[in-house]
Amino acid sequence: MHPVPLVRASVLLPLFEYLEQRGLRENDELALARSRLGDPLALIPLTVIGGLWETATRTTGLDDLGLRVGAASRPEDIGALGALVRREATLGAALDTAVRHGSLFNSGQRLWATREGDDVWIHHRFSPVLREGRRQASEFALMLWIELIRLGAGAGWRPTQLQLEGMQPRYAKELAALAAESVRFEQSETALAFPRSLLSLPLPALQPDPTSLPAPAAEPLPDLDFTGSARQAVAALLLIGSPHIEAAARAAGTSVRSLQRHLATAHLSFFALLEEARCDAAQRMLRDPSRKVIQISAELGYTDSANFTRAFRRWTGLSPRAFRRSVVGRDLTHQIGDLRPGVHAGLVERRA
Repeated sequence: MHPVPLVRASVLLPLFEYLEQRGLRENDELALARSRLGDPLALIPLTVIGGLWETATRTTGLDDLGLRVGAASRPEDIGALGALVRREATLGAALDTAVRHGSLFNSGQRLWATREGDDVWIHHRFSPVLREGRRQASEFALMLWIELIRLGAGAGWRPTQLQLEGMQPRYAKELAALAAESVRFEQSETALAFPRSLLSLPLPALQPDPTSLPAPAAEPLPDLDFTGSARQAVAALLLIGSPHIEAAARAAGTSVRSLQRHLATAHLSFFALLEEARCDAAQRMLRDPSRKVIQISAELGYTDSANFTRAFRRWTGLSPRAFRRSVVGRDLTHQIGDLRPGVHAGLVERRA
């Protein structure tokens, strides 16, 4: 069984920013996603990302929304990968970094480069599980590639040739205008060509200094194992308020029955993964004294806080309130210890 394709929530930031800046209407689904996906490092199933692109396109009535958002974005706007790419001094190094590391941050895409004569081709293809929002996500990615190359080649630069998935859309003329020579539709992947001579072009320095950004290697990455990625997917579905086995099956690109069978082979079940995700999320939320137990209960999908209390006691042996008192007291003790003179900071456990 292939791993569940996952991507960081940061890829949605340009979409949400575009909608907000232009005063475009959000429906309840988009508003909920924006409120739940506050952590840009959170790993989200690729199918969820595609669904949100589809919803945004339908809500705004902009069929070319992917192109518009991509043209208004910068490579560094998509988070750690963009910042990693923009650390490079030349266009060739930046493209090489994007191709080599892109799948680490989005396990639902494949990136590769080829050479034909004096032209270099950059290829991009999403996993087959991405059906909803596939065109919008692909065209958004295409524009990010183009905007990256324009950093070195100039704002008016255009690819020599373009290859695009799918039939010609209503805005085919806008797509054709992106290429200097030709655009081909109904291709197996998205691809663009440019002269090899551009690879040596210098890139402007990223401001602020990218060395001040967190190291991407220290941040969570999609698991490339089926079991690990299934855990991450279920935790993400819980985060966005959709902890259902049907959603998990869509994320894995399979049927509910097939997903259950593969989980059983790994001595797991969807319910066990959901309970594990709820336990982890509940303990994290309870560390925030501003969040009420009844609010946490609702966010974790419990219609009755008494059911949440019973479940939490089963997981930890403590009630939510007793756990909170224990954790807050222990954290306070550590904070006081940090303030005592003569206590080495390395001996004191620090908690977020």
